[in-house]
Amino acid sequence: MPTLYLTEQGSKLKRSGRRFIIEKDDEIIADIPLIKIERIFVFGHVQITTQALELAFNHEIPLAFFTKDGRLKGLLEPRKSKNVLLRVSQYRLATDKAYSTDTARLFIKSKILSQIKLINSFKKNNPEIDFSEELIGMSRNVEKLERKNSKKGMLGVEGVCTHYYFKAFRKMVKNSEFAFTKRSKRPPRDEVNSLLSYGYTILTTEYTYTLLSYGFDPYFGFLHEIYYGRPSLSLDLVEETRHLIIDRIVLNLINRKIIHKADFEQKGEGFFIKGEGKKHFFKYYEDSLSRIKQIITEQIENLRRAVENRKYYTIYNEK
Repeated sequence: MPTLYLTEQGSKLKRSGRRFIIEKDDEIIADIPLIKIERIFVFGHVQITTQALELAFNHEIPLAFFTKDGRLKGLLEPRKSKNVLLRVSQYRLATDKAYSTDTARLFIKSKILSQIKLINSFKKNNPEIDFSEELIGMSRNVEKLERKNSKKGMLGVEGVCTHYYFKAFRKMVKNSEFAFTKRSKRPPRDEVNSLLSYGYTILTTEYTYTLLSYGFDPYFGFLHEIYYGRPSLSLDLVEETRHLIIDRIVLNLINRKIIHKADFEQKGEGFFIKGEGKKHFFKYYEDSLSRIKQIITEQIENLRRAVENRKYYTIYNEK
């Protein structure tokens, strides 16, 4: 269990020697050795003692704080990389219009290729489902990227492909208990969108931690514009892999009937995952974590080489 997920509302994280103790109502509900923890994710109203924080910081364990519903509030990073020169190179290239535009094109291309990969992978096991319209439409549009000279034009191509992709994704949701019509974010207007948003937030946090450890500034990207509090570079990299990682997990949870409508609650117009649903999600996520970390490391290594040598980024999905 590399990640300690604190989701029990009203609980408290304490320290006992080289162990983390989770208590609620003066009862111990978990006792975890320090050696098993690489990061701590805190959701909602969970208290952490200064002794537990000291133990985490002394062993370079970062913490991420989320709302109960899974929106990232902030990070506590014990120690930042001293690689200032990497950040200087990143800022220089990200503000170079030609380099930034070409790099943005690469991220968009990789995103579309990942969407196509997931559809084709699903198609192999479900040959009765016709994805020809979506795949043809996406393939034609990805070819148009090379002819676009502005981010606005490229984002238009991305928008068309994303429309085709989620049209195909609707066909991939085979559990009649769930309905998915289109992607919605703030708020997620159905249970499937709730799972997607939840997963994308967790994955973005993984990227942010790793970028910080390398010395990158996760808030200064190439594709995503700079916006207060938004980890733009993390989101650039997430575009390449979120469909192959999170969307696949979501489809498995739903189509294998591991997660149910009762695992969600509605607040206003939005749906949010709760209780056992979170446990099921984190189990599937943790089962994939070694692969996820390998992918993230490969992407960031590619980016580091590109930025340090002023070369173009080698996208993950062009293999």
